[in-house]
Amino acid sequence: MTTRLKRIATLQSECSSNDMRPYVALEHLESWTGKLIEGTELPMRKPASTGMATAEPGDVLFGKLRPYLAKSWAVHQPVLASTELVCMRPHTQLNARWLGYLASSVPFVEWTTATSDGAKMPRTNWEKMGLYELSLPSLSEQRAIADYLDTETARIDTLISKKRHLIDLLVERRTALITQTVTRGLDPSPRLRPSNIDWLGDIPEHWDVSQLRRFVKSVKTGSTPASTELKSVVGDDIAWLSPGDIGSVLQMKQPSRTLAKMAVDNGLVPVFPAESTLIVGIGATTGRVGHSSKLSTGNQQLTCIVASDRIFPRFLSWQLWAHAKEIRAMVPYTTLPILTNEFLLSLSFAVPSLKEQQEIADYLDAESARIDALSSRAMAVIKLLEEYRTALISAAVTGQISIEA
Repeated sequence: MTTRLKRIATLQSECSSNDMRPYVALEHLESWTGKLIEGTELPMRKPASTGMATAEPGDVLFGKLRPYLAKSWAVHQPVLASTELVCMRPHTQLNARWLGYLASSVPFVEWTTATSDGAKMPRTNWEKMGLYELSLPSLSEQRAIADYLDTETARIDTLISKKRHLIDLLVERRTALITQTVTRGLDPSPRLRPSNIDWLGDIPEHWDVSQLRRFVKSVKTGSTPASTELKSVVGDDIAWLSPGDIGSVLQMKQPSRTLAKMAVDNGLVPVFPAESTLIVGIGATTGRVGHSSKLSTGNQQLTCIVASDRIFPRFLSWQLWAHAKEIRAMVPYTTLPILTNEFLLSLSFAVPSLKEQQEIADYLDAESARIDALSSRAMAVIKLLEEYRTALISAAVTGQISIEA
């Protein structure tokens, strides 16, 4: 039977209860899965504004703001729904679980997106959603489809969960490997001695311990030209880096902003030489470390450390990356932690010979790249599984695959 959604479901837009209920908002829902975001603990609240709805088990919620995000949820407990959610209550000829899967199917999401209003923040409403035309199977077929999708999506979700767990293990493995290697070297059982630095612990007996100032040519902080000067030096000659341009494991992202060479020539920004260590000196990501292989500059939130000939540049970067948490914990601050240049220069590190430094850096570069490749492959599998999950739901609720009642 072909029908429109408004004929088999009703908009629930009233607050029929003033009791405290778990509150569901757009930010609590995953895209395309029909689930709450993992680990979400719904806050408790009473109705506070017009448009909220008291949703009951069997209702289905759908995000009306930016409907292309495909945020939906089949309600299984009494909740209070945000004003950004449409609450659909199925009629007797409509199975709630089947409706939940319909709400996360490609044809339905495409319809709500195409008929929404607004460019930057498109929004749909029940009047337009209700016009969606669908082929409605019998109740027994709806239940069979929902049962099938419950089983199959659970199987896919388990595979996805295992891949995500693998990625988490790889991240933990990399962190442990880097920390172990920059403090103990490549020898699996080196002879150790106390470093006399609490956060360094024991180190190989042939390593030297000294302050960073002994191993660097310079430590300089970036800058931001005044707005009037900035307009005159816009260009594509040199990357003007910020904390957001530093990735998670030393790597640098594609720079978000660039400047003309005259910005450096006129002394408006400092030069960050190639093969420099970059560290975020202030802000939410204080202590994050990157390694820039190219000449660049940066804003006032970044500090550039230029290695002397006593230390291999990437070994220095790996050292700072491995000890970022300890460094951040030692930073003097009031409202925000601030890594001053003098503070960085006073930090003590354990350093082997230049030859061993390069061997350690080369090893960590190779191992980190290997772990990145494994993580990327796992992420690619997750993406395929997610796409298959969405396609399977869409095919099942539109009758493209046959499922016996």
